[in-house]
Amino acid sequence: MKRLPFRRRLTVWSTIVAGVALIISGAVTAWVIHRREMQLLDAELEAQSRHFFAEIKEHGGAKFDWSRIEFEMREWMPATVPLRFIEVSSGGQLRWRQPTDAAERLPSLKPGMHTVVHDGRAHRILVSEEDGIRFVIASDFRAQHSLLTALGGVMIAALPIALAFAWYGGRRIARLAVQPLEEMTDAAERITADHIEQRLPVPAVADEVQRHAIALNRTFDRLERSYRQAVRFSADASHELKSPLTVMRATIEAMLESEDLSEHDRNHAVVLLEQSRRLSGIISSLLLLARADAGRLVLDLHDENLAALLSGCVEDASIMADMKNIRVEKSIPDVAMARVDPLRLPQIVSNLLDNAVKYNHDGGCIRVVLAADGSDWVMHFANTGPAIPEDMATRLFERFFRAEHTTEERGSGLGLGLARELARAHGGDIVFERSADGWNEFVLRLPADSETQHPTIGA
Repeated sequence: MKRLPFRRRLTVWSTIVAGVALIISGAVTAWVIHRREMQLLDAELEAQSRHFFAEIKEHGGAKFDWSRIEFEMREWMPATVPLRFIEVSSGGQLRWRQPTDAAERLPSLKPGMHTVVHDGRAHRILVSEEDGIRFVIASDFRAQHSLLTALGGVMIAALPIALAFAWYGGRRIARLAVQPLEEMTDAAERITADHIEQRLPVPAVADEVQRHAIALNRTFDRLERSYRQAVRFSADASHELKSPLTVMRATIEAMLESEDLSEHDRNHAVVLLEQSRRLSGIISSLLLLARADAGRLVLDLHDENLAALLSGCVEDASIMADMKNIRVEKSIPDVAMARVDPLRLPQIVSNLLDNAVKYNHDGGCIRVVLAADGSDWVMHFANTGPAIPEDMATRLFERFFRAEHTTEERGSGLGLGLARELARAHGGDIVFERSADGWNEFVLRLPADSETQHPTIGA
């Protein structure tokens, strides 16, 4: 089950808590009112009992003329609504009962206050005895139950309104609570390699969110320092290594021109020359990537025929493809003008075509298509070969990453990353389109309009 967003969860839980609190407070209120009503009923029954015995004493006490009890009781104890049960007896003889048809309805009880369920209804009964006279008065709980029923009805009717208010209030509180986090998230998304100096907004209130923002900003400070040191080291190391490699390569080339070099030594020198050239290419790629990371990759843009540049790269790749019996198909128009760097663009295309040849199989095929798409030129580079798993496809442009099926081929894992940086420097991009039906396809998109060009990365 998919979890709700944090703001929605906060709203739902605040509403649930408010609803439970209302139900508990309503139950407690009902219990308190019930207890209070019971105390008032007990006090009223006791007051009526005291009143009866006071009247009896005033009118003769134990020598009271019981023939007058009917008349006196109607004066002493006026009828109530609902009618309460009253029973008066002395010497074991019933003297008066109200209502008259209530004989034998209530059990015989000892003196004191009792709660008895009789005929399916609860009664509160007070039994009092003085000077041989027994006075019993009872009342059911209809009035108290009516009050609690009315109170419960009001609470049930008010509960949806209270929950709606709690939901609305919870949403507003959740929005206010989450707003600083959303602002921090938006700011964090703007912190990229091109804008690594940006920081999160720090709330003015000294609370947990402020502490979180300060801690993250300090972390970003440390990351920025480490990142800039890494970029500087990469650029400096690449630059410093170029000169000795150039000297080494020149020296090896001079050795190969010597007639005194034996065939065995000449073979070793050729291997060294090949490796030095490979190392020089890696260093050049690292230097370009370091400049891109630092936002100092500058392109020399000119209005060029993109079709001619692409065709030249395809012809060069065809030579390597013929050696592996790979067929190259192309669909390129005669003219496709775009503002590009004539040195860097072939580097992008060559990296894509080199991969298409390397990671192909004998008798395979490479298909190159150039077509217009609105204001962009789109180049499709498709080749037969092993399928690329989906989990690896998302990492193809990571530096030094190589898929498992490519480890047997020579490479540094920098080609695709460098090609994408150069494409983005042109205002375009490279994406891995698909790996299906025995084909792998990359798409290079470049703007045809010179006004859309971005001559530097990070500008």
